[in-house]
Amino acid sequence: MQVQAVKADVIAALRERARPFENHTSNPASGAAYRQLRDQITLLEETPGETVGDVQKCLLTAAREEEQARNRKALIAGGLFLGLATSLIVCGGPSTNGWIQGFNVGGLMVGAGFALRGLQDEEQRRHLVSQARSLDNLQPDSAASSTGNLRGVPSVALSGPASLTQLRDLLSATSDSLQSMPQPEFEAARKQVRDDLKTLQPYVGPSLAEARQQAEAKGARYDKILKLAPFGLVGGIGCICAEKIAPAFPLVGAGLIVATAVATFSSAYLGSKAAEARQTLDRWEPQLQALRDIDSAGSEMRDWGKEKSAGVVQTERSVMVGGVRIPVKKRD
Repeated sequence: MQVQAVKADVIAALRERARPFENHTSNPASGAAYRQLRDQITLLEETPGETVGDVQKCLLTAAREEEQARNRKALIAGGLFLGLATSLIVCGGPSTNGWIQGFNVGGLMVGAGFALRGLQDEEQRRHLVSQARSLDNLQPDSAASSTGNLRGVPSVALSGPASLTQLRDLLSATSDSLQSMPQPEFEAARKQVRDDLKTLQPYVGPSLAEARQQAEAKGARYDKILKLAPFGLVGGIGCICAEKIAPAFPLVGAGLIVATAVATFSSAYLGSKAAEARQTLDRWEPQLQALRDIDSAGSEMRDWGKEKSAGVVQTERSVMVGGVRIPVKKRD
């Protein structure tokens, strides 16, 4: 682990690396890289210590304290569950004695509470260890990125209406351009692009509008299933309570409750995925449109040697706008 770097120098370097991204946080990849850097800056600023190594030691000490708290709660929960199991074995099942029954119920509830709090302590311990590891190898002389605009270079022509294929190609081009960037924040950007590509994978169609319609249709379908869930639950409970009418009703009711629960959880999960797809389209479509606008402006150039448009720097075979290099063809 890093033990020598002075915290103040590292914070200054991280701020320098974050500066190129500040005006491009609407871009999902740039936003992910920027959040990674800001989180590291905040962590260093809020944790005591003069060096990065001191900060890591502080975080790991807090993680050990969380581990000890987790172990204490696990012992208490284990003792209560052991007492409950012993009571059930000795009594041959749930006891009719009010005191014993109260002990069993109380032990179950308190033991479950301590178990849940122990899980929270374990989650916090892992978070602290992850934070400490995220500070490994930080150096005050880390190079800043040349641009915070991580839209990449389109690998296909941008003519015609905006399409899902163009958007996927833009994401792939952005991912390829990030592979050669060694700074840790670009790993966060790479992960964001990978996740967005995975989110859009189930959708097909020639236009972004059709992909958005597909996502909205899926979301509406899962919403309908969620609205029917209370009726399935009530029906299942009603069947269980109707045992006197037919002995098979409780079994039917239990099956209906299980099916309702499965349908509810599945619909909630798939509905959230559909909403995530719509959000991904909303976040990346402006990036695609910006590149399409730049490409259109570049294709209108006729005099490569003399003509210069505002905000556009011409090179031999491309235009550079906002840190993004757009290849264009010379017009005859």
